[in-house]
Amino acid sequence: MCAQEAEQQGVAMAPPIPTSQQADLHVCRQELEQAKEELKRACTELERARHDLAGQQDLQLRARADLDNWQKRLQRYLQRSLQDNKKAFLQALLPIVDNLERALTERSADIAGLRSGIEVILRQLKEMLQQQGVTRSEAEGALFDPTWHEAMGMAGDSSEWAGRVIQVLEAGYALNGELLRPAKVIVGGPVVTASPLEDVAEGP
Repeated sequence: MCAQEAEQQGVAMAPPIPTSQQADLHVCRQELEQAKEELKRACTELERARHDLAGQQDLQLRARADLDNWQKRLQRYLQRSLQDNKKAFLQALLPIVDNLERALTERSADIAGLRSGIEVILRQLKEMLQQQGVTRSEAEGALFDPTWHEAMGMAGDSSEWAGRVIQVLEAGYALNGELLRPAKVIVGGPVVTASPLEDVAEGP
């Protein structure tokens, strides 16, 4: 409809948009389209991040389940290993029990034979302890070491034996190089007597 016809029919025509405003409107449309594209990319990235997060959560659950299974298997292995070691130890102990029972039921008055039997039993017991990694510490004559020795008293008046083990009351043992039981010992030390000056200072 031309302007003359519109005027004749009484229809109002919208004023034409200035060129500058048309340019601004075009720029706004472009920015709007650009914003739409950026929003679309952002939605895509968000969806990808959600997918990755779901995958990470699944991996975490799988890793946790694997760790739980590994811990259970390790616990079963340790329990089984402990049971096997205990069984082997007891099996090695049974022949010693048998020999002790035979020695107790022996009616012979032969003291030498009885002593010989006890020596055999003791040798078996020591061999079994060695197989388990148990070693006996040699303390007599050694310098006193509170880590490996337990002093039960002091004796002697020779400076040569001062600070040394002069008697072992009960042997000490180690398990694979670690202390199992300290040796109970008597430690040598010179006898310290009070001087006359000390006696006067102490008084009656």
